[in-house]
Amino acid sequence: MIIKPAKINDIEKIADCLENYYINYNIKQNKIYNYDRTVLVNSLFSAISGNNCFFLLVIDEDKVVGLLWGFVKCNFYSKDYLGCIEIFYIEEKYRSLKLSNKLMKIFFKFCERLDCKNIEFAVTSGLKHEKFDKYLKKLGFNDIGNFYNKEI
Repeated sequence: MIIKPAKINDIEKIADCLENYYINYNIKQNKIYNYDRTVLVNSLFSAISGNNCFFLLVIDEDKVVGLLWGFVKCNFYSKDYLGCIEIFYIEEKYRSLKLSNKLMKIFFKFCERLDCKNIEFAVTSGLKHEKFDKYLKKLGFNDIGNFYNKEI
């Protein structure tokens, strides 16, 4: 098992992993998004090739089993830079290996190098929120609100 930066030639494997995430965490059933693999692949291309983007993969036997995609942006209301975690996923059977801690620590260092003052992370999937909340608090995150979605 290896942790490595995502490359353009990893896109199809990443899409397979995210398809698994999409199906297993009730995003499809909750109808939050209309899934389209072509759109996903195009978005992955932009994310991997973008400036100030961070995209790490966990690979086991040539399969993506985890990933963290984040980026850095200017904070809307200050001069401070803000780290953002867009997607963070580890397949369930790999979660006991502390891979999430490794990915997060590498992302924290990335944000520190770019002089970020904060990191934000909106949790929107069908996770066991109490367990994940406890995990994030161990990493130093504070709960400052919720994510709401309204279909129009």
